Amino acid sequence: NVIIYNWSGQGTVTADVRGALRVGEHYAVRNAEDFYGAPVATGTYEGGTLSLPVVSVRPPVPVGGRAEHTPPTTGPIFNVYIIVPVDQ
Repeated sequence: NVIIYNWSGQGTVTADVRGALRVGEHYAVRNAEDFYGAPVATGTYEGGTLSLPVVSVRPPVPVGGRAEHTPPTTGPIFNVYIIVPVDQ
């Protein structure tokens, strides 16, 4: 998990993920607000840091929730990402 506090409003930030991925491992970075949506980044880890886009993602409407209520977005000021290894 990577938590980003983006007080300066940058479009991308870097995150050191050396303990989460092995060099050569394929990965997908998912936004916690829309985990099953499209990944915000994918690739093969080459070591060092990852450059992560810090954008707003519209979270899905809660199941069983009122359709007229959509949860607020937290980006780009605050985002939570989940980095998952993927098979190629």
